[in-house]
Amino acid sequence: EKQNKRNCFYIVVKNRKASTLLPLIQKHVAPGSIIYSDRWKAYAPIQRVLGYRHFTVNHKKHFKDPSTGVHTNGIESDWQTIKRGIHFPEFGLRESHLQSHLDEFVWKRNHEGKDLYLAFLKEVAYSSTRI
Repeated sequence: EKQNKRNCFYIVVKNRKASTLLPLIQKHVAPGSIIYSDRWKAYAPIQRVLGYRHFTVNHKKHFKDPSTGVHTNGIESDWQTIKRGIHFPEFGLRESHLQSHLDEFVWKRNHEGKDLYLAFLKEVAYSSTRI
């Protein structure tokens, strides 16, 4: 979310086809939102089918569209940070663990600037009172 950089989510997907991505966009992105993306073909129906305002950047030409200012630098930066933060074991990362790594990234981002140990303890204490 461009207005609140801490408000984000990441989901492991089985493929990058429109039939996989569009239902997830519809489920997790509020109606009326503006979506910025690259021109990956699966994103083409975002405006026409889902009704979101959709602006794109053509990465074959630029990183930032010179006329609209649209770019995907924030999400590209996040992905680089996530990949650096995942410690790939000698024989690779288990696919079943990837979502938990993404969730950890989001949790740390939501608690940026805080003592992570204390933040974790507070959440555990809060969660245990809700059971």
